[in-house]
Amino acid sequence: MVTELPYALDAETPLSPSELNVLRAQYEKEGEMAGVQTKFNYAWGLVKSNNRNDQQLGVRLLSDIFRLSPERRRECLYYLALGNYKLGNYAEARRYNELL
Repeated sequence: MVTELPYALDAETPLSPSELNVLRAQYEKEGEMAGVQTKFNYAWGLVKSNNRNDQQLGVRLLSDIFRLSPERRRECLYYLALGNYKLGNYAEARRYNELL
């Protein structure tokens, strides 16, 4: 179980387009059979993005992981809080933050 969460600066620093493309390509390659780690990695990269559409997709993917993979819930909560904060969904962000 993850006991330490990343520093805020790291969580706010977007990946380069090529780094995000690597995560996207792996996720798309695995398709419907994408593993939890692959899906999480892609969602993590999307939430860190400065692009609103990327952030929204990242939050959706993290919500799926949160529902379906109890062992990843703590990690998901952190990035769900961050993603919702970046999207301006402050009440949702606070709710996820309080669950941490």
